[in-house]
Amino acid sequence: MLRRHRHWLAWLALLLGGCVAAAQPEPPSPTAVATAPAAAEPAEVRLHLPVEPATLDPAETADAALLDVIGNLTEGLAAPVAAAPGEIAGAAAERWESADGRQFIFHLRPEARWSDGRPVTAHDFVRGWLHLLDPAVGAANAYLLYDIVGAEAWNALDPTLPDFAEQSARLRAEVQVVALDDRRLQVTLQAPNPEWPGYTVHPALAPRRADVPFGTVSNGPFRLAGSSGPGEIRLERNPHYWDREAVCLDAVTYHVEPDAQAALRLFEMGYLHLVMLPPELAEQVPAARSMAQPSTMGLVFNTAQPRLANPDLRRALSLALNRTRVAAEAGGAGASAALGLVPPSLAGGWSAGEGGQAHPQSGGAAPLGGLWTEGSLLSDLLSDDPAGGDLDEARRLWARARAALGVDRVTLRLLHASEAATVARAVQRELESALDGLTIELHAVPFAQRLERVRFGQFDLVLQGWLADHDDPLAMLTQFTTAHPANGARWVSGEYDALIRQAAGATGDARRSALAAAERLLLDEAPVVPLYHPVRHWAVSPDLEGLVYRPLGGRFDLKHAWRKGIAPAG
Repeated sequence: MLRRHRHWLAWLALLLGGCVAAAQPEPPSPTAVATAPAAAEPAEVRLHLPVEPATLDPAETADAALLDVIGNLTEGLAAPVAAAPGEIAGAAAERWESADGRQFIFHLRPEARWSDGRPVTAHDFVRGWLHLLDPAVGAANAYLLYDIVGAEAWNALDPTLPDFAEQSARLRAEVQVVALDDRRLQVTLQAPNPEWPGYTVHPALAPRRADVPFGTVSNGPFRLAGSSGPGEIRLERNPHYWDREAVCLDAVTYHVEPDAQAALRLFEMGYLHLVMLPPELAEQVPAARSMAQPSTMGLVFNTAQPRLANPDLRRALSLALNRTRVAAEAGGAGASAALGLVPPSLAGGWSAGEGGQAHPQSGGAAPLGGLWTEGSLLSDLLSDDPAGGDLDEARRLWARARAALGVDRVTLRLLHASEAATVARAVQRELESALDGLTIELHAVPFAQRLERVRFGQFDLVLQGWLADHDDPLAMLTQFTTAHPANGARWVSGEYDALIRQAAGATGDARRSALAAAERLLLDEAPVVPLYHPVRHWAVSPDLEGLVYRPLGGRFDLKHAWRKGIAPAG
């Protein structure tokens, strides 16, 4: 017998923000499937949902699996181009314009409709974004709008202040998101960024109606239709969606199954068309697919310390690390050794075809190197043995650094959160075995304390992770500019700051060139040392085609997906 869940509550609870999984439905028997009339089979797919949903309101959840569902219900101002990773096109907005890359006017398409037929307006987007930023709401994804003038100041307001209501009203009025009329939305940023419209693709930046609870109606390719069975969420094609002719599926059912092994069994039996896989199970599935997550785990040097201000010392440690071994030991099966800070899944770094390939370490052929380390000192030195280190060069730089410092031995304290002990031990072993006279002392603290010590510069080395907020390398690389609050390395480089400013105000090849040059400089100077990128795994049935996977936001885009050999009814 398959495992049982809690009893299923009424479907209305989901629309109001509360639903839980219940009894596991028995999948159809092979005999029943074989004898079912082919003509009666709808254009419907069933996807694995690994979490029990408490809400589908993006102001109340940041769970990636739930954002997958929300991403197929809602549509932002812009949307990624399925056939061209890294590019965007108009979605709810048919176009936008900006004279300076700082103030944008988005023109909503007149045919944009909610699933009940009402027009989608600029006021709906203002309402949705301000709701996300409201400090009284406490939305985890509010930071996605911080580039907008006034957004961070309002969201950071303490709701416990005695005069909160008065201050909140004042700061809310200063947020530069304005509906000029029903079809024009004006947004003003703190600094120029011509690529900012691409930031609006995230499902959390969905419009919001004032007259119904969130989720009751939707403006994306699908709408909520209720439950097709216990422990399931059902979506149907939105009949009023402006681009409904492009939608080839009649319905999508998300089947709740927190147990990955049980979900894999349902996939192998043909009940599920897509299953999410942990690394240990992905190794057992020949057709498993994978992509580097939009995050990087690495080391940060405190360059404010005289010893660690020496770039030769930092480079020596960077080149002494065998990232492949660190990734395999600490990052789990399939983790990708990092040649750069920017994950290879961002900004078109992984082509549409490669997203469906098996991970190289699982026998596939898809490269995982990305686009952003070409020509850097690190990638040049590691070109013969990617991510494997260069001990000869590391030891030469190590000797030169010790001579410059006038010491034979160096002891460095590696600060890390308690949860990262495995990574810390792997780094310690790699460095101490490679460089004579180096001692790495491990210092584990709770995560919150680690953040506090980095803030006040109380560390030599620290293990840190970086998670991309948007499908844009600029969002990660900006963190290492001189005045950025996330620059825990305290690294100062006027050249780097200038490259980031240049990239922020540019588009196309000019932007890409400036970003690549900035990352080369960052890796060459080594205030930070990328170690590995976690990898996400899944498997898809051959019957499901046209599915597009994205590293951020709504990861599984079903707008252009179809069932092989089955036409939609509508």
